[in-house]
Amino acid sequence: HKDGTYLRDISKYVPKVFDSSSNVTLKVINSNDIDEGEFLEKDKIKKENFDIEYINELLSNNYTIDIVPRYLSVSDIKKHSGYLRNPNFLTDGISHTNLGTLYHKIFELLPVKKYSVSDLEKELLNLKNNDYITDDDLRLISMEKIFAYLTSDLYNEILEADNIYKEMKIDFKIPANYYDKTLNDGMILVSGIIDLMYVKDDVYTIVDYKTDQINNISELKELYKKQLDLYEIAIKSKLNAKNVKKYIYSVTLNKYIQV
Repeated sequence: HKDGTYLRDISKYVPKVFDSSSNVTLKVINSNDIDEGEFLEKDKIKKENFDIEYINELLSNNYTIDIVPRYLSVSDIKKHSGYLRNPNFLTDGISHTNLGTLYHKIFELLPVKKYSVSDLEKELLNLKNNDYITDDDLRLISMEKIFAYLTSDLYNEILEADNIYKEMKIDFKIPANYYDKTLNDGMILVSGIIDLMYVKDDVYTIVDYKTDQINNISELKELYKKQLDLYEIAIKSKLNAKNVKKYIYSVTLNKYIQV
């Protein structure tokens, strides 16, 4: 900015100055004059005010903290319920978790539009050129499986959606006995990330991508129904959704199933 003369004078570089009709006032403060305590106090206030009413409501329930956990992830609940499975992914010799994360990342970053094979190749190359993925990533993934998803009937529904949300983080409350049937009182704050949700005509549809090595997609429905049920609770409680549909998409089988 043209008003940044002082910064240009002390810089060892020669920056480009852009013409602008705006005015900027630059005030230089000596580091010895900065009260760090003031910043720490503001940060403390910000943290304490984060959804404080919601947290207080949750913690006001009468339960013993040693028995009922206050905060869980959706994965924690799946583990406790015996629903979590160690997945076998599509490629051997690499980190299973990394490959599953890679497919999720690509589905998140790809623009929502109709694709031809050449379109997909260009978009993947664009992701690589912009350092979102690497050459090694491209060697690990199956472009055929990605293209199968992008040409599925489910994806065609997504194209017609009014609103689309990717990797949507959501916090919500559940009764403690949903986590453990021996617990009679209290609520638990749960956090989860929905891979994709789209809305069409007030119908909220949740899509969860799975990369497990399986032979029957019905097996995924049995394994992950509880996870999808939790997301339905979240959408209904936080977004006041009346109609919720849930799908699992299997990257392995190139198929999807309603839960």
